[in-house]
Amino acid sequence: MNKLMVFNLLIIAIFFYSCGTVAPLVERDLARTSIDQAREVNAEVHAGKELSDSEASYDRGQELIEPEKKSTSNKKALGEYLNAIASAQSAYSNSVGPYTKNIIDGFDDTLMEANEEYNLEVNAASLFDDASAKLDDANSSYDAEDYLPVPDIVAEGEMILEEATEEVGLLKGRAESAVGDFAAKLRQALDQHKIDRAVPDLFDLVADDSDSAVDDYEASRYLPAIDTLAEADRKLENAISEAMLLEMEVARQNEEIEALIRQAVARKAQAATPDEYDRNLSTYSSIKSQNSEGYYRKSLEEYSLLKDDFQDMFEIIEEKRLLASEAISEAESRIEEVQEQNTELEQELEN
Repeated sequence: MNKLMVFNLLIIAIFFYSCGTVAPLVERDLARTSIDQAREVNAEVHAGKELSDSEASYDRGQELIEPEKKSTSNKKALGEYLNAIASAQSAYSNSVGPYTKNIIDGFDDTLMEANEEYNLEVNAASLFDDASAKLDDANSSYDAEDYLPVPDIVAEGEMILEEATEEVGLLKGRAESAVGDFAAKLRQALDQHKIDRAVPDLFDLVADDSDSAVDDYEASRYLPAIDTLAEADRKLENAISEAMLLEMEVARQNEEIEALIRQAVARKAQAATPDEYDRNLSTYSSIKSQNSEGYYRKSLEEYSLLKDDFQDMFEIIEEKRLLASEAISEAESRIEEVQEQNTELEQELEN
């Protein structure tokens, strides 16, 4: 209530006091409203004596007022009500500033606590900026001693902050699911395709992103965690595809080695070149064991060497075959010579 209104009420009071009048019901209601307004801004804390005086005056007015008739008691009641109004107005004026400051400080604390808990600057940057802007507006209004809009401004800021925390709560759920789903997919890739051994360079890229995403999640940086996991998933798919290509190439190389082994058996390699044959089989067994561990790239290098070893073995077999063939041919020629000599000898004996 402003000073002009109080002045007007005093004029009215003087007029009624001089005439004697009916009960001051308007002033009573104004006194009650003024006290209630003072209480709304915590006047009991910031202007306790003035509020107490106002309520005491109001209570005395209540004891004096006679609503049903004109009375000198009503004149006295009017004076008490006017005193109550003046004291309540003073209590309000002395309290509204500190009360408003407390509202602003409370919102500031809430905003900072929410930012610390939910990392709003990262996870809901736009809404956090909007809420911060409301805080700035409230402070500007307070600095201009324009207290009335502040509670509404703060209420708007609190609504924005609530929206931000709800949004981050949903984002946290998404990030938590993304972390769990990616971890399961990574374990499956390790179990089925052994990407850490098959494609270690690609796996390292995946692992780096995965670790970074987990760090972001644990630091409540949910949006960066989700984005990093999306990139890690792309790299994981690439690693799986590369590992599968290597698996297919290893399977093809196995078929070629199996064909060479069958060829070696057909060419009696066990007897012709037993050492080379056994050594090649042992190497092949080692490579297959290596494959089971996922070291496909190393195996592919060794497959190439093993195939060379088989070819060397076949050349040795061929050389031995040629030597044996030559020996047989020579033996057959020798036998023919001996037979011819025997025939000639028999003819001479007959003559």
